[in-house]
Amino acid sequence: MLVLSGAKKRRLYTSVQEQQPSRFLADIPASCYQCIEKRPRADAISSSVLKVPVSHSHISPYAAGARVRHPKWGVGVVRDSYGETDDVKVMVNFSSVGIKRLSLKFANLEKI
Repeated sequence: MLVLSGAKKRRLYTSVQEQQPSRFLADIPASCYQCIEKRPRADAISSSVLKVPVSHSHISPYAAGARVRHPKWGVGVVRDSYGETDDVKVMVNFSSVGIKRLSLKFANLEKI
């Protein structure tokens, strides 16, 4: 499943700007997606989410929540995994250095 999100309003410095949905969303057939409108909280800017089913030919072994070890930064938790089969990237939260975006083919991550 692919999740696309967008905001109806965005804050730019001190002003709030109205945003239009991408014109490319009109290219997706209505039978292929489900649009979910989030109700804004009093202190938040409203947003919407578009969920599109996607077939995955490759699923990363480093799913969100997996614990990994990096030779330099130590133990971390995978936040996200994305990319193509030969170029998968992961976002890992390390307690010592924060969030890092790493390419699996270069990162030398060990799943623990």
